[in-house]
Amino acid sequence: MCGFQSAQDHAAAIRRMFDEGRFGDAAAYCREMIAARPGDLAGLQNYATALVRLGRHAEALEACGAVLESDPSDAHALRNRALALEGLGRFGEAAECHAWLISSDPSDARALNGMALALDGTGRHGEAAGFYARALGLDPANVTALMNGALALSRLGRHEESASLYDRARLADPSVAEAAAGAMSAEYRSMGRDDEAFLAAQGVPISGMRRIIDGAARNGCTVFHQFCQDEYDRLAAAGDPGARPAS
Repeated sequence: MCGFQSAQDHAAAIRRMFDEGRFGDAAAYCREMIAARPGDLAGLQNYATALVRLGRHAEALEACGAVLESDPSDAHALRNRALALEGLGRFGEAAECHAWLISSDPSDARALNGMALALDGTGRHGEAAGFYARALGLDPANVTALMNGALALSRLGRHEESASLYDRARLADPSVAEAAAGAMSAEYRSMGRDDEAFLAAQGVPISGMRRIIDGAARNGCTVFHQFCQDEYDRLAAAGDPGARPAS
């Protein structure tokens, strides 16, 4: 039970539950707060957040609505409402929430990304790519914008630009490197550029591809053999006893 605790105590308890991934417990706790004090904004805000995390999007919309009745411009509630609407597949309405946030703060990278995702959901990939570009103008290493922007560009047939964003994402965040390399390879295959597709799949950045391709042409071998030879040379230079020359 919530008991007679201060606002600080409630905030600390809820934060701990969120940090521990106990979203069901957080929702129940916030529901008690709201029952004790109907209209409690902190309780409603955190209740909506917990419900979104639980995938209970229709209920989250109700909680957001209660907050927005008192303040239609509440940024936290608008973000939660957008997430709930996206969870329900109502991307056009979600875009309206993001548009409000962007109008209040054009430098809100989260809202720019959210708008792009919502537009992607409605099939407006060209507009989505523009919002991803705006987000990247504010934060060039924003992995969400890089990965989703690359996907939007791919859907538009702009495969070269898409590969470039995947390359940047791979370099910006090692946790997405494998996925980005695979997607980047697929973009090159779409353009019929098998050498780059192979190198991308091996994790070679765009900046290193030309050297390998030119080396293969100069040595009269395939890009595969040149890549293997370069790897052997690299390992041998590092003193790796397991290094073997390309055959």
